[in-house]
Amino acid sequence: MIVRTDKDRNDFIVKLLRVDLSKGPAEVSYKRFKPSAMDEQKAIANIWYAEIARQTGQTPDEVARFCKWTYGCPIFAEKSVEFNDLYTAMNDKYTYEENLRAMAFVQVTSDKRFGKKMMTEYLNHIELYAAELGCTLSRGDS
Repeated sequence: MIVRTDKDRNDFIVKLLRVDLSKGPAEVSYKRFKPSAMDEQKAIANIWYAEIARQTGQTPDEVARFCKWTYGCPIFAEKSVEFNDLYTAMNDKYTYEENLRAMAFVQVTSDKRFGKKMMTEYLNHIELYAAELGCTLSRGDS
């Protein structure tokens, strides 16, 4: 459990108080949370979806689905035979609009096999797309 707020801490305490000690001792550990590079890249992607949406009149979800289908799927399909089979089948069977809707349910950038290098390529595509639209993107640190 990641504890970010006072509410999170209180929720954790409630859960800890519910630990059944009649079954023996329980081990609880604590460490400082450090987001991975992938977590940081995903956070930037989400910030950029929102920024593009705000500047184009779309919703962040619409931007995310477009980016996942247009940029994420081809990147992932190039690296994964299994995903390429799915991507090809989707392209053959469904319309563009249906494929965009499917992006709400198909793991692309959130798949564990979509690594840091692929995410970097994906973000580069989003950055170029935003530039083509005339959108300004932050670097995620402001």
